[in-house]
Amino acid sequence: AGAVERAAYVPFRRLLPRSRLLVHHGGIGTASAALAAGIPQVIVPLAFDQFDNTDRFAALGVARKVPRSLFQPRRAAREIERLLGSQEVADRCKRLQARVDPEGALRRACEAAEGLGDRSATRLTGA
Repeated sequence: AGAVERAAYVPFRRLLPRSRLLVHHGGIGTASAALAAGIPQVIVPLAFDQFDNTDRFAALGVARKVPRSLFQPRRAAREIERLLGSQEVADRCKRLQARVDPEGALRRACEAAEGLGDRSATRLTGA
């Protein structure tokens, strides 16, 4: 077992590659960061889009949903053991991790936005 340290803030990009699993609230940024790190997730949704996000990541086979009312130490430990003990989950996490391309996604989003600007300018100028 490793040492426990306390920090006010650690970026996910530094923390998650060194982690085996993440327990969290189901926010899309957090869930996506875990997906990019290739690690399974135990998600305890609390509000808003977190329920939908949780269902989607569970459907991908990389997460387990635990309702807040059922989140107790034994249940959490059971879900963690289930995820960490599953070769199928590990394979899915690695397969989906390979498809995550944040830099490429940003580049494509910028290109799409630039294309929208080009079309708007064409409409305005009539060119």
